[in-house]
Amino acid sequence: MAPLQLITLLTDLGTTDAYAGIVKGVLYAHAPAARIVDLTHAADRGSVHATAYLLAAAYPYFGQGTAHLVLADPSSARGRRVIAAAVRGQFIVAPDNGVAAPLMDEHRPTTVVAVENERFLRESHRHTFHSRLIYAPVAAALVSGAARLDELGPALSDWTRLPDSRGNVAAGGAVEG
Repeated sequence: MAPLQLITLLTDLGTTDAYAGIVKGVLYAHAPAARIVDLTHAADRGSVHATAYLLAAAYPYFGQGTAHLVLADPSSARGRRVIAAAVRGQFIVAPDNGVAAPLMDEHRPTTVVAVENERFLRESHRHTFHSRLIYAPVAAALVSGAARLDELGPALSDWTRLPDSRGNVAAGGAVEG
């Protein structure tokens, strides 16, 4: 029996237009045997911290070979590095804006790459909908076995981290944040 091809979608795209559906169409076009799980398309728009929390909360409930496609970016994706990582047998495909950092800091990835292979960047300079043009084909290629992480681009030893948002206990027991 072939391994299950599972892709989760965690986005701030919303559901009042066709964008989330278009991403799913691209996923199915590139990985027709895949099953897609919509974690949410209503992540707080542009909130990297909130989306990072949702990714870390969902990750433990999925099995080996799952690709987590995370699409949340408060700024234009133009010029933003796309990363793909292997974390305990699962894949993360996300913008390098810190959204994957809490998960990857807690569960050290075995491999992190910058997606630079031209095969996955074909129209990226003409259009702005990178979710459809880069992220979805990469996630589909990983779960379907059409590409390995090392084929996507050069290995990275560092990625964007989020600023520490934990509170501090001040004198007298007050919490500052």
